[in-house]
Amino acid sequence: MVYAQRMANVRISKTGKITLSKRVLAHLGVAVGDSLAVSMQPGGRIVITAASRDDITSIFGLLKRPENPVLTDEELDAAIRDGWILKEG
Repeated sequence: MVYAQRMANVRISKTGKITLSKRVLAHLGVAVGDSLAVSMQPGGRIVITAASRDDITSIFGLLKRPENPVLTDEELDAAIRDGWILKEG
């Protein structure tokens, strides 16, 4: 997929901060509170990308498989208990 290279100008504040437009933030897929990764490139260029999320929600559904049944808390407890008994017995 080829993207048109549209420039987004930003201003640098007295404290060295920059503000990215909502359009740029939407393109990066980030929201308030998210982090950005900045990679310094040769020639005074930088590449800004959305940083990986370190919170637990980033792994939700990781092991989900359509063919696996969804177990209730009681069924999970029983499976754990039965597995423990088999190992100990």
